[in-house]
Amino acid sequence: MRSVLVTGSTGFIGRHLVQVLARQGIHVRALVRTSAQAELARSLGASAVDGALDDEAALGAAAAGVDTIFHLAGLTRARNEKAFRKVNALGVQNLARCAPPGAHFVLVSSLAAAGPGTPEHPRGEGDVTEPVSAYGRSKRAGELLLWEEMRFGSLGAATVLRPPMVYGPHDRNVTSLIAAVAKGTALLPAGRERWFSYAFGPDLAEAIATAGADRRARGLTLNVASKEPVSHGELITAMAAAVGREPRRLKIPNMLTLLAAAGGTCAGLLLRRPPILTLDKRREVLAPGWVADASRFHDLFPGSFETSLKEGMALTAAWAHSEGLLPGAKRA
Repeated sequence: MRSVLVTGSTGFIGRHLVQVLARQGIHVRALVRTSAQAELARSLGASAVDGALDDEAALGAAAAGVDTIFHLAGLTRARNEKAFRKVNALGVQNLARCAPPGAHFVLVSSLAAAGPGTPEHPRGEGDVTEPVSAYGRSKRAGELLLWEEMRFGSLGAATVLRPPMVYGPHDRNVTSLIAAVAKGTALLPAGRERWFSYAFGPDLAEAIATAGADRRARGLTLNVASKEPVSHGELITAMAAAVGREPRRLKIPNMLTLLAAAGGTCAGLLLRRPPILTLDKRREVLAPGWVADASRFHDLFPGSFETSLKEGMALTAAWAHSEGLLPGAKRA
């Protein structure tokens, strides 16, 4: 039986991945930091192993004997660039150095590591990377450190996957936007229409598992996303259909987003929990688009990402309703 290690196993994408691997009859070890995470990992079909990305002894024990490491753990919000780098870059390096000789290391990075793209100029894997935020720079640094360990360490192979915007059951970010639409309001940045590549969480988990098992993905950086991008307006339309309500669509002036981001940045200096919107994050929000050229992945693995946006949003809204996250809903 194959044995794999999954980090970030109790996060949004990680829990879907653990379930996919378990259904395939693969023995899954889940790296966890708390008893609550351990309990959840076991409920998903994994065996829980205590450890953190800065504890090399624990990482070595967790990775011993596995043939594949799926590294999903990371920070999407942090107080500063140093904190991002500690987890999203140095965490990759620490784990790669603890991998068994010959293991395949699958790093789930982000399109933010590559930079923005538009329908006219989608961001390809071979393009010059242009991250616009501390988060994106830390994810790119993690990619580079992995390839360095691949060249000079004992890893057998490595694959870097770059998902774009991801949504689905257990995601809280897009769910908060769906909840706003259900309340009757949708906020859009001012200016030209922005376009996005997207991935439905369960579909992305299937893609990650596939890339981890197929030798053709080894040594590659792959964008993993839907074939066609979607506009911000179309996203809202799909959310509206999922909750049965057409919201007011309000354009937010750039100056207002600047003030909100400045306020978030200041609050972040005083609060322990990093804010959602900062001046740094605003650069991602106001980027011209986040469109990826995922043709290489689709050529290798046709039939991936088949869940339509309409169907995916409906499933996400149904989950949010069952969790009491939508207006008037009570947790089931």
